[in-house]
Amino acid sequence: MLHHTLYVVEGTFDQSVAISFEGLGRSAGFRNEIGVFRVEDAEGRVAGLLPGDPGYAQAAVRAAQLVFGSRTPSGATQQLVFSGGDRLAFVLIQNGTMARFLERNPQNVSGAGPLAFFSLAAANPDSFDHLRITHLPDGTVLYAWEDQTGGGDQDFNDVIFRVGSTGSHALREEHGDGLGERQARFTVLSRSAAFSNELGMFLVDDAEGRIGTLRPGDAGYLQAALDATRRTVLFSPQDQAGATATRDLPLGSMFGIYLVSNGTTEQVLVQNPQNLAGKKRPQVFFSFVRANPDGIDHFRWLNGTDVAVEDKHGGGDRDYNDLIFRVEIVERPGSPPLVGNPPGNGTPPDTTPPAAPRFDLDFASDTGTVGDQTTTLNSVVVNGQTDPHTTVELFGLPAGAPGPVLLGSVTSDGTGRFTFSGVPLAVGSNTIRAEAVDAAGNRSRFENVFQRVRAPVVAAPLQDVTISSTAGGVNFDLSGVFDDLDLHVNTLVRMLTTMGNIDLELFDDAAPQTVANFLNYVNDGDYQRTIIHRSIPGFVIQGGGFQLQSGTPRLVPVPTDPPVVNEPGISNTRGTLAMAKLPGDPNSATSQWFINLADNGSNLDHQNGGFTVFGQVLDMTPVDAMAAVPTFDFGGTFTDVPLQNFVPGTTFPDDVPDASFLVIDNMTVTRRRDHLSFTATSSNLAVATPAITGTQLTIAPQVGITGTAQITVRATDLDGHSVEFAFTVTVT
Repeated sequence: MLHHTLYVVEGTFDQSVAISFEGLGRSAGFRNEIGVFRVEDAEGRVAGLLPGDPGYAQAAVRAAQLVFGSRTPSGATQQLVFSGGDRLAFVLIQNGTMARFLERNPQNVSGAGPLAFFSLAAANPDSFDHLRITHLPDGTVLYAWEDQTGGGDQDFNDVIFRVGSTGSHALREEHGDGLGERQARFTVLSRSAAFSNELGMFLVDDAEGRIGTLRPGDAGYLQAALDATRRTVLFSPQDQAGATATRDLPLGSMFGIYLVSNGTTEQVLVQNPQNLAGKKRPQVFFSFVRANPDGIDHFRWLNGTDVAVEDKHGGGDRDYNDLIFRVEIVERPGSPPLVGNPPGNGTPPDTTPPAAPRFDLDFASDTGTVGDQTTTLNSVVVNGQTDPHTTVELFGLPAGAPGPVLLGSVTSDGTGRFTFSGVPLAVGSNTIRAEAVDAAGNRSRFENVFQRVRAPVVAAPLQDVTISSTAGGVNFDLSGVFDDLDLHVNTLVRMLTTMGNIDLELFDDAAPQTVANFLNYVNDGDYQRTIIHRSIPGFVIQGGGFQLQSGTPRLVPVPTDPPVVNEPGISNTRGTLAMAKLPGDPNSATSQWFINLADNGSNLDHQNGGFTVFGQVLDMTPVDAMAAVPTFDFGGTFTDVPLQNFVPGTTFPDDVPDASFLVIDNMTVTRRRDHLSFTATSSNLAVATPAITGTQLTIAPQVGITGTAQITVRATDLDGHSVEFAFTVTVT
């Protein structure tokens, strides 16, 4: 299994979590680029492909965000935002960039161009594991890469970086409760500092460093941490390399480390209890970053046991050699032997998540074509599979809701099967998420989308009728005979973007031609891999004009259909969706659209014949996040291009990495306005023959033939659901 190679973001799935990446070293002749990408499950799937499947390398690199560029120096830092529970994998591009890889060697074949080596060894073209991973006791993870085919010199020092929420975890002794039977053993390995520094430890109440109600960074935290009942001095300023200290630990306890820069604990409590910067007063730096007054991580784990400290405010020279010490959790003499190896001596806790809890509609709940995830039921049964005897929680993710809604919790059986009954569905698209939670608290997730549609009904059936055999054709209007609630709703479209999903409601009645024009582009796939190419804070963001591709040119215009007739009428207020067009031509809109970031009605409702509003955004959160991204002026059409982590001087657009653009990966229709088609049959064609034209039913009697015929009329909606009724025609 590949679970151990994935980095799992801590937190719940509705949380946004900032993950830090810190470059620690480069020792390679190649200029390598590092990217990170989300995978779908514990096996590392991307776009449904497993590592090693044809197309996996291309799909993974396309999905990757840039962490460190090929020319990024050692020591650089990066921060990216993910969702809690996301599984992350990494890719190293050997002597090239991700853009160059996609252009020249998307099949990842040796000799064809830059190679991609993954943190999932099965995806590597040489089947070699190019990565060595070390889980550090502060919760961060060290990644050390080998960048040559077949392993090269196998020194695993070509690129080294650290990943995680640095300095956020306490050290712990986690073998139960009771009196002290373990010890923390500390050893000074070296000192190289002008300051006289003191090192100590202090007990905390949870892994994040809380003391009572105080959290790192709260007022009064220093005094609480350095209270005599919690802290103990390990090494005085006079202790040199080779000095050791041991401290008994209550079982199950957690602790942090602190360093008094150029002073002692007693001095800082008297002279600087507010922990302010100043040349003439000592200052304290904690192993919990949020407790440090400069917001800098002063403690760097070199491996599973050794810690290097920087002793100056603001990070000083950042050489992290002012004090280097070792910390180990060891047996206390005379205590029972350790079972396994506790964190603190280099062995990570179990972080292997359970198998992704895949699920589907029960056969009896799937009222459409089996497997199409469509039903007419308002309450369904879902069946799934994960690890045996694992807790599974089911959540609904309604559009516009502040977070997931818990629908229920069950435990999988001995084969890993689980079932949820009575799962409620709203009309339209329903995103349902299952989360599997094992005994260690590790989580995995799987999402599925179910469509609840409404079948047509007979509203006003035609009554039996008598007609003359010489009457010719008799017409009946079916438009009021059948009804379907989906005939009266607005179409919903979801934009899948790099900043989250944007749900749109289209105004089918108010702007029918514009809606039809927009849906043509959506259904033809023309908006796939398009970018936001214009962003003006407080005004609009605009897209639909340019597609991002891996080759040259990087940006190509979206192929356009004939212009659509202008349909103004709805005001351009905040959150509305409208069509862009050429100056001086009201009827020139094609593929480009924009979202109003503010109330622009006083301007756009009148300019150039008025801009057609044809929809609205249901939740502006991801749109506002896009609008907050910095913009750059490259002239011409690209005067306000939003780019993330853009390096000035980079050639636009050829050398801008995919991860810098705001990309709309795709648009999908999640609810469509329905329409009905009709058929009619006769039980006796010798007496009466039915025919359908649009919504008109024509009954044609046979001249000179009398008798009766039963006419059956059926209405079918876009989802294939039908309803029918019959009436009798008597021909005299």
